[in-house]
Amino acid sequence: MEDESVYLPYFSPDGKSLLYAQSRPDTSNGFTDIWRLNKMNGSWGQAEKIDNPISTLSRESTACLSLDGTIYFSSNRNGNGLADLYCSSLENGEYRIVERLDSICSMRDEESIFIAPDEQYIIFSRYASNANGPDLFISYQDYSGNWTQPVLLNSAINTADWERRPFVSFDNRFLFFTKQIFDDNGYAESDIYWVSTQKVFKPFIFKPIPSSTIKLGEVFHLSLPADLFRDIDNENLEISLKSEKPDWARFDKAKMTLSMNPGEAGEFTLVFAAIDKHLNETECEVKIVVEE
Repeated sequence: MEDESVYLPYFSPDGKSLLYAQSRPDTSNGFTDIWRLNKMNGSWGQAEKIDNPISTLSRESTACLSLDGTIYFSSNRNGNGLADLYCSSLENGEYRIVERLDSICSMRDEESIFIAPDEQYIIFSRYASNANGPDLFISYQDYSGNWTQPVLLNSAINTADWERRPFVSFDNRFLFFTKQIFDDNGYAESDIYWVSTQKVFKPFIFKPIPSSTIKLGEVFHLSLPADLFRDIDNENLEISLKSEKPDWARFDKAKMTLSMNPGEAGEFTLVFAAIDKHLNETECEVKIVVEE
């Protein structure tokens, strides 16, 4: 590797593989491919490039692995100059198809990706605004396998500097990341930081409730899914129906049942909230249509 530069090492959850980005000898360091080292009988083997469709003529970097061998990585292959997030699953021992994470990608650069080993959540960096550098965001996977709307992490983590390279400990207790600091003269330094995940993981909507249509004056009971909300580090969430509910709606949180006897027609939005033991709160809206 005398003519190439090596970046961004990432160990697989089982410790048997090492992914990294390596520049090409005939290009600038801005063009990298994904390479892999495998450990056999306690020794590291020969490094191999993971070829197309993962490595292309574009820039691929910040790759990581889930427990089932799915590779998540960033690439600017889209043709618009932006870095987006992609994944590729093993099929009969090969990576054959690459999928863009459309629900996460935006019109800004996304990179520096970390995938939870069980793929319950993903943390990545995004250029939050033209005036600000990369910040860290989190997205969760719901019951249907879709990624939720990315949420900006706590302001104690994200600052006016550049937050990148996230990594979460295997027990989900600590987030590690890098911060590039700038002063009046430009780039000043880059350091590694860590923080408890108490303000990283918050309740998220795992199984959304579809809208319901009911008849005016009829009593209607709606059973809410027990896993309407989930939380990575909290099993017991406090679920409530917010105070702005109509007076004809009653929520039994022990049975997770909503009872309604509407006295007026129209379209109503009920707001449920989940609070974890660290007082992180997330809301879920449920639309109720009352017909005459």
